[in-house]
Amino acid sequence: MRFQLDFEMETEHRSDAEIMFSALKPEAEDEAMPSGEERRYAVELSQEAKKLVLSIVSEDLTRLRATMNSWLRLLKVASEMIELSRKQVQSRGNGSLKDRKTEMKENKKERKERKR
Repeated sequence: MRFQLDFEMETEHRSDAEIMFSALKPEAEDEAMPSGEERRYAVELSQEAKKLVLSIVSEDLTRLRATMNSWLRLLKVASEMIELSRKQVQSRGNGSLKDRKTEMKENKKERKERKR
């Protein structure tokens, strides 16, 4: 018997889907090709505009579930990292690179003074 799971994840921005796809594509490629021994499952990942599409095929239902759980965790972590990066950029505001360099120098001075 053959089982297949198709999963779509729509992101807020197309760039988010592109970033996640680029980050996870190597993992999907590793799992799509059988190694020396035949795999009990196959994974295919694609991107369609703001969507990531994940397809998992297996002849073993337990393996399908385990693979699905692993991929859902990977997608969640990738999504959380994008959100964290976005929040950090927003918290810094629209300051210039010069402002950020000045801020870093000031922080470095403060750390040195605290060590004394």
